[in-house]
Amino acid sequence: MLRSGKLSRLVFIPVLVQNKQNPDAGVDGEFLYQRRTGKDAWIDVRSIPLNSLKSGEGYTLRLRAAELLKYDSLKAAYQFREEKGTPRGDRTWVETPLDGLRSVGYSTVAEFFDSDSRSADSFVAKVMKWLATSPQAVAAVQRMMDFGQLPDLNARLGLASLKATLATWAQNEDNEDEEHWQKLLEDRVYVLSQVLSFPLVIIGSKPYLAVRGESHLEKCGI
Repeated sequence: MLRSGKLSRLVFIPVLVQNKQNPDAGVDGEFLYQRRTGKDAWIDVRSIPLNSLKSGEGYTLRLRAAELLKYDSLKAAYQFREEKGTPRGDRTWVETPLDGLRSVGYSTVAEFFDSDSRSADSFVAKVMKWLATSPQAVAAVQRMMDFGQLPDLNARLGLASLKATLATWAQNEDNEDEEHWQKLLEDRVYVLSQVLSFPLVIIGSKPYLAVRGESHLEKCGI
């Protein structure tokens, strides 16, 4: 938003485009006047489209110096395009400040993730990393337990990990490389805990074991 009044405002709307001639220049845009129609509702005013001008006619849109400073906001548009790519079709994205995420309802979040699974993958991966590494995440996990959500989450994660491991097995069942399976078990030790009747934790990777009566060390796999 470059200029704002009670009944009208001037905005610059960035549009992500696929630029074959210059792939790095992937943000287009337009200046647009909008008129207020309600408390928080605005509509576009395109009464004088530039492509309708005739020969000899002109149109001037003057920007103030303070308004030009706001072009730094385009950096967010370029960063968004770098992370998400160029969306197909006509889609509108609304930037939500981090402090406003608390007020976003479940239905809104579910609708967004259901319509854009790639964004869901990226966002959930960041949340899972935070839950696994941040000291502040302990309280959040406790609250999830209080809400009764953690068992359902654990069940879904367990099912997903088993399916992924079975798919890997199906693709590599003829692979006789011990290192391959060693790495697989180290990366997915939680699968063994789910399959077996007791929890299993791998403490050492391919430890060396001294064999009674032998003068050498025998290498043991897990």
